[in-house]
This record gives sequence, structure tokens and C-alpha cells, in this order.
Amino acid sequence: MRNLLDDHQLTRKFTREEVDLLTSLLGTRRYGAGECIMRENEVYHSIFFIASGGVEVLKREPKTGKEFKLVDFGEGAFFGEMSFVTDNEPASATIRATGDVEVAVLPKESIASLPLYHKLVLNISSNQMARMRETNNRYVESLSAQVERLKVSKEFGQLFIITVILFGLQSVVPDTSEGATPLLQIGFSWLRLLVYLVPFVPLLVLQRRPLATYGVTGVGWKRSLLESLVLLVVAAPLFTVFKYLTVPGQALFPFTYFAGYPLGLTILYFAIYPIHSFLQEFMLRGVMQGALQRFMIDSKPVVPITVTSLVFGMGHLYKSPMVAILTVAISFLLGAIYHRHKSLIGVTVLHYFLGSLAQALGYL
Repeated sequence: MRNLLDDHQLTRKFTREEVDLLTSLLGTRRYGAGECIMRENEVYHSIFFIASGGVEVLKREPKTGKEFKLVDFGEGAFFGEMSFVTDNEPASATIRATGDVEVAVLPKESIASLPLYHKLVLNISSNQMARMRETNNRYVESLSAQVERLKVSKEFGQLFIITVILFGLQSVVPDTSEGATPLLQIGFSWLRLLVYLVPFVPLLVLQRRPLATYGVTGVGWKRSLLESLVLLVVAAPLFTVFKYLTVPGQALFPFTYFAGYPLGLTILYFAIYPIHSFLQEFMLRGVMQGALQRFMIDSKPVVPITVTSLVFGMGHLYKSPMVAILTVAISFLLGAIYHRHKSLIGVTVLHYFLGSLAQALGYL
């Protein structure tokens, strides 16, 4: 046991003789996994040093009686010091072995009459101050985590309300673009998007998070863009082949949406479509998927990605079921890229090109 107290925090400034004396007063006890070394509210007059193994510190909740683990202690740690330096002070927590444990025990009566006792108590007091600071820091971190969790729960409630509003708008705002002039078709497409964007404005104001939280950041944009372009090279031919196999006899690239469009309006449409794509990604990936990922912290990433993709797909049901299915598939790819990089740059580019391809194929 001599090595146990060499350079130990409680033998700081002890002479070699004092360490040897303290070691000679130690007894040894062994415990198996699950055995209690100390029980909360019981009185002990010894200090325990862990020679080998580990223990867990448990605190009982007074109302329910349920035990909560506070911390783990390993070799070299000590406990029971409060009962050791005070008279009849009950243990404030339960100490339970997490495996085979050997502890060195120093009874108070064996040292209380020696001058060494006061030196040991002084070191215990200094250590208690350090432990209190550490405990306070952990408590503040725990409170911060709880506050953040409550904030995320509140955001999820706000997001749920926004989603209900969006589905309500989906049924209220009709698709009046059919039969309209090309300029009105473009105008209606933007009007629908802006109507959907309106409910998100108060949500962002209430949340007061930095824009980087919603993917508006340049951090990691190169990798995000590179992966999006690689995915585009793979996905574009697959969607084209899908169109060829499922709609035989039709022109592969009919550009149905742009029938009757003057060249100037067609160029205008594709010139401003990147902004349209960014705003959709901001709402769906940045706000909705991000909020779901923060709320569903214990779920696999595929869950919030899938939920967001289904919402996005249902938002396109007014076009056709096929468009909705295609949108879900594209949205899932976008969600996976966004989850990896938390940047809207790559997904906006991928959205733009895959959306343009869907329009060329005649799906939109």
C-alpha cells in the first residue's frame, strides 16, 4: 500500500516518514461487483483509498427513491473524507463497486490523536475546495444542457405549428399556373414559395440562432460542393434512364413546362432558379431538418432526413404523385449531403441541377 500514498494528493508536503506512518495505519478490504462500500445517510469514521478497481457514486432522489449515478472513481481516488473530518456526519452518497475492488481504509480513531491528523485534514480541505469547483462546473454544464434541451423542445413545437400551417397553405393556395402566360407562371411559382416562406420568419426571430445553424455558412463548402457534384454525375443518368423506362414513346427531354416560353423568359427562369433552390433548401434542410436532428438527438440521422423528405414530397403532390415520389428521392439525397456538412452550398447546387433535369425530363 506504500506506493498508493506516494505522491498522492492527500499526502502532499508529507515527509517520507509521515507517508510510511500513514501507510502503516491502513487496513485492506475487498468488494465484488455491485457491493456497497458506503451507503447514503449512514455514518462512517474512515477514509477509503481505491487501491485497484473502480466504484460509482450514487445519489438517491428523496421523493422517488431512485438512484442516479453522479460520477465514477478509479484507482487512486478516495472517498468518505467528510465523515472522516467531522463528527457523526452521515455519508452524502452511496459508493458501489463496479467490479472487483480493493480499498485501503484509514480509521479516524487510529490517527486522530497524532499531529499527522491535522496535516491530513488540511490537505483534505484543499482537495474539497477543488472538488467543489469541479462539481460547480459540472452543474453549470448540466444546467446549460437542460436549457438547450428545453430550447430545442420549444423549437420543435414551433416547427410542428409551421408544418401544420404549410399543409394548410398547400390546400388553400391552388395551382393556377396552368393556362397562364409564361410570365405569370414564373410569378406564381415565386409567389407560392414566398407564401411558404412567410411562416418561417417569426420562427427564426423567436429562435435567435446564428444563420450558420441553418447551413448559411462557408465552412466545409468545398467538400459539400464536391460531394454534390459527384452525386449529380451518378444520379442524373439514373433519373434519365428511369424516365426512359417508365414513359416509353415520349420524348426523353420534352421541356413540357417551357412549352410556349420565349427564349428570354426561359433564360430568366434558369437565371433566378438558384435563388429559388436556395430558399427551398433553407426552409427544408436548414430549418426543418436541422430542428428535427436537434430534437431527435437519440435517433439515427436517417429518421429526420426521411421525415423532411416526405414533407418535401407531399408539398409537390399538387403536381402529380410521380413528381412527389421523385421529389422524395431527390430530397433524401440532399438531406444526406446536408447532414454530412451542415452547409447549404452543396445541396443548393445539387437541387438546382436535379430540379433543372426534372424540368427537362417533363416531370415539372
